[in-house]
Amino acid sequence: MAPRTSILALCLLCLAANTVNAFHNVGSARSFRQMKPAKMIGSENIDLAVQTSSTLLSYSDEAPELNTLIAGSIAGFTILTGAIFAFFASNVGSSTASSFVLTEEEQAVVVGINNVYDATEKERVLTEAGTVGETARKKKAAEARAAYQKGKDPREVRDRTLNYAEMDLPFLATLLRIANPKEGQVFMDLGSGAGKAVFAAAKLYPWSKCVGVEFLAPLTAMAKNFQGKAGRVPGYSPKIDLVTSDFTDEKLDVSEADVLFAYSSKYDANGIYLTELSQKLQECKSGAKIITIDRRLKGPFTLVRELDDPNGDLQRLRGYVFKRD
Repeated sequence: MAPRTSILALCLLCLAANTVNAFHNVGSARSFRQMKPAKMIGSENIDLAVQTSSTLLSYSDEAPELNTLIAGSIAGFTILTGAIFAFFASNVGSSTASSFVLTEEEQAVVVGINNVYDATEKERVLTEAGTVGETARKKKAAEARAAYQKGKDPREVRDRTLNYAEMDLPFLATLLRIANPKEGQVFMDLGSGAGKAVFAAAKLYPWSKCVGVEFLAPLTAMAKNFQGKAGRVPGYSPKIDLVTSDFTDEKLDVSEADVLFAYSSKYDANGIYLTELSQKLQECKSGAKIITIDRRLKGPFTLVRELDDPNGDLQRLRGYVFKRD
């Protein structure tokens, strides 16, 4: 269970217990008489809570001390409920908001690339599935996947590696900072989709080259359509290669890459351990850094760091940075 979900569950349990206790004490009501609520020192919220509880207290003929206790219990319930909802409301941000501390340069790249992909106000509207623009790109990706699968034996189709998703760019920037790229190195995205992560990485560091490897040709074409506008975002401008290939293909050379990224949450795995990708990345050079999402590498790799993405409450990502032994 995610940390924020655990906190919410604990608070709700406390609230439930508090409520049961308060209303159990009120349950001994026997007569109706209007009572003036006890004056409590505190904020207007506390006064309001006590006034709200006065209707309940008017049905009780318990001792004043007990009525004050009940009023305090209900007041605490009201205040705690408001505090919890205020906390969670303050942590729900837009698609470009971030709990990470980015540099000015990183923030400029994040905003710039996001605006390339969602160029209009309509495209930036946030839905449960992401922005309107992202939802449209997911639809096109699903159509490309269906076209590829049509007429093929299901045993020949690697459906789990064809799911489209877009990386949260502040999270990517933070993970790249942990990987600590050096000038002149090579970046490679295995499963680059519409190219968003490739173009962001290209702007963030002085690579000699950035490579996007995508299995579905229509998505490679989509990435190339964004390439021109992405190139005008402030930042570095390394050479960018967008290729259509299966990352498991023996012809794909991953040994030239110094930093590799894979949005691997749906890639083939045994539990949390990536299978095909772990096998392929054993071809990486010693010292290469590899960033994966939600799944871990198994084999000659050392975990440098793991980090949760604090964006969003319904879906939380975990990033891993590995070093090839």
